[in-house]
Amino acid sequence: MHCGRCNRRMSVRYHTQHSKALPEYVCARDMTNYGAQKSCQLLNSACVDAFVEQQLLAALTPAAVEVSLRAADQVLTERAELERLWSQRLERAAQNADRARRSRHLAEPEKRLVVRQLEKEWEEALAAQQRLSEDYDRFTRSSPHILTAAERQTITALAGA
Repeated sequence: MHCGRCNRRMSVRYHTQHSKALPEYVCARDMTNYGAQKSCQLLNSACVDAFVEQQLLAALTPAAVEVSLRAADQVLTERAELERLWSQRLERAAQNADRARRSRHLAEPEKRLVVRQLEKEWEEALAAQQRLSEDYDRFTRSSPHILTAAERQTITALAGA
């Protein structure tokens, strides 16, 4: 920050008020160079810092919203990929259960040991399919909200205001 009177860089100094150190911006050029009794210019840092903070946030808000919207798009893209993987896993589990069912039905009834083993494998395949289906249901319940075009426009307009 520069002094409005002499256009020199101002420095920060601290003074104590109610046992609290408070910063202020001061141009001490006249005091330092010419032995003046008063500083050239003195500003309380609270008002300057509040103004700088307001300007910085005003400049960053639209960019932050844009980054957030892009991140939401990325989440949806990743979610679509996960959906595709879940679909493949569910299809594979259904195929395994169907293969185990067909093997059991093709076995000759007089081969009881083989039939029992095939029934056990079929039940295990059905149980695995059921667990996977329940896991997928939990996954779909955690699905993120998809922003509509109108919601996106509203968010962007509010950020720009």
